[in-house]
Amino acid sequence: MTAWMTLTTKRRQVAIAGRIIEAVTQQAIAKAAIKIEQSPPEFRQILRLKALQARNRSVELDRVVSAIDGCFYFLDLPPGIYTLTASLPNTGTRYGTVTTEALTVSRNAEGNLQTAIAEMVLPTTALTGSVTYNNKPVSMARIQVEGSSTSAFSNAEGSYLLTGLEVWQLTPSGQPPRPNVQVFARGYPPLVQGVQLKQGELTTHNFELAARSPKSS
Repeated sequence: MTAWMTLTTKRRQVAIAGRIIEAVTQQAIAKAAIKIEQSPPEFRQILRLKALQARNRSVELDRVVSAIDGCFYFLDLPPGIYTLTASLPNTGTRYGTVTTEALTVSRNAEGNLQTAIAEMVLPTTALTGSVTYNNKPVSMARIQVEGSSTSAFSNAEGSYLLTGLEVWQLTPSGQPPRPNVQVFARGYPPLVQGVQLKQGELTTHNFELAARSPKSS
């Protein structure tokens, strides 16, 4: 008589699900690194056991990467209190980090996990403001970070927005930061000004254009 084996499949359950977006544009962020920062003792014990079993192999049950739509999830976590931290690797000072408030993972009466939802907003280093001449808005002015391809055009109200910028540091002598933002508008001389940025913050800087000098006869 042939002995038959019954195979059962364990259904995996989402313990924490979330989405990460950029603070200024509200657009989804792909390839963000989300890590479990705080967790209950049972989960930390699981991590220790997996590390011992894996030896030289990488085991990263406590971190995931966001998908193209900014979504992410953690599966089969033991009940308890968790916090998550998110960042965007290999982007220098263009973005900051964000940490969630406490997230509670629990089970219902049937033993199924109750999914905790984590909405994460990643701070970006950004510059906004207006371009004017004689206190009137200048549209279609091109605002560009010196030495890079990062640029934007002012709208009909003269407003502009640049996101994902690198931070320019003060000079060693403590002088203002070197000029690093250029403004080009048809009919006006180019304008170059230094702007001090802070990582993960939105800085406001307005540009006032000068009148074009009359051509010499």
